[in-house]
Amino acid sequence: MRQKQLLLVLDNAEHLLAETAVIHLLQQLLTHAPGLKLLVTSRERLNLRGEWLLPVEGLPVPTAAPGEETYAAAILFVQCAQRVRPEFQLTAANREAVWRICQLVEGVPLGLELAATWLRLLSCAEIGDEIGRSYDFLSDAPRAVAERHQSLQTVFAYSWKLLTASEQQAVARLAVFRGGFSREAAQTVAQATLPLLASLVDKSFLRVRQPGRYEMHAMLRQYAAEKLSPAEQERVQDRHAAFYAAFLQRWLQPLQGDNQLAALDGIRLELENVRRDGVGRWNGRYRWPPSPIGSRWCRI
Repeated sequence: MRQKQLLLVLDNAEHLLAETAVIHLLQQLLTHAPGLKLLVTSRERLNLRGEWLLPVEGLPVPTAAPGEETYAAAILFVQCAQRVRPEFQLTAANREAVWRICQLVEGVPLGLELAATWLRLLSCAEIGDEIGRSYDFLSDAPRAVAERHQSLQTVFAYSWKLLTASEQQAVARLAVFRGGFSREAAQTVAQATLPLLASLVDKSFLRVRQPGRYEMHAMLRQYAAEKLSPAEQERVQDRHAAFYAAFLQRWLQPLQGDNQLAALDGIRLELENVRRDGVGRWNGRYRWPPSPIGSRWCRI
């Protein structure tokens, strides 16, 4: 290869990364063949010298149902839907349901393909309802597809096996968060240290949306949450409730003073986590801040 200008493509390389000889070979190729470029897809970064990272995420989905269906996730869904129902078209009647499906799977192509196969039996609205109840619904891939791609459950199970025991425990605990979380929250609620967070980002289990703030894909979060025992889940939820009760308490004085806008912005950032405890599983062990917060923050 030394005399060639060559692009070498390696797909699904994550299962090889534990082999030191493989990584050494790739580094040797790059060192001794200056005209060689590697394009590698992997659920975990290679950590090679000179490596450039390009995260591959779901297709774009608007935050609100659009008037026109030109976003990529909807286009792919329609293409897949027409394989099982050639007459399928986006209409005013199914637009909202298609958008909901795209939102629920966060634009993940495999999720869209699996959802579309159910149009042979269900309406778009029914498919959305089934996904909302459980992501286990997203299965039924063609027989020719590799087993690990035949459902989202098998995709997650395949990736889960690549984690260490401590990483698995951290992911399961981090599944308690909604809408993202800070490094402080991860440490306090899930005992996830910075090296653990970095490793989970490198292995595509967490995403960094802004410095110091992390989030997990909704479908992956549901899968990971099921890995905790009921007793451990109870302990994690208690720590989550205590952390965000204290978080609201810290904003009480600014909210009643001259920094109301800053306080509302701070609360808004964690609103989904606050609502998880305040609307969902609030057990009375932790005291909400006094009523002025309740009367103001509900209008955010």
